[in-house]
Amino acid sequence: MAIVNLKYLNRRWTHSFEEDTENEMVYRPEGFVLGRARGRMQFDLKENGEVVDTPIGRDDVPEPIIGTWKLEGDQLLINRSDGSTQVYQIKVVTPEKLVFFKDN
Repeated sequence: MAIVNLKYLNRRWTHSFEEDTENEMVYRPEGFVLGRARGRMQFDLKENGEVVDTPIGRDDVPEPIIGTWKLEGDQLLINRSDGSTQVYQIKVVTPEKLVFFKDN
């Protein structure tokens, strides 16, 4: 189980799919230089428990969805206003990188 420092978690994260492995999804913080891509998933984890989740929408246009987030152990739970819930198991979180285990 990863020890999660909330100070590092509270920020905007962008999926760096180039760095993904078979078992991991990698996100980088706002300001990190990523390669060009048609679309990237993002989420902004605010200190007050609000999240702006930005999946890739139709025609590769981001469609922000507001919701809430909470941490349960090493699991990040995102409850979106569209009624869906995303659960991510955190492997590593540092100021420069957020890594989730992929569901197999």
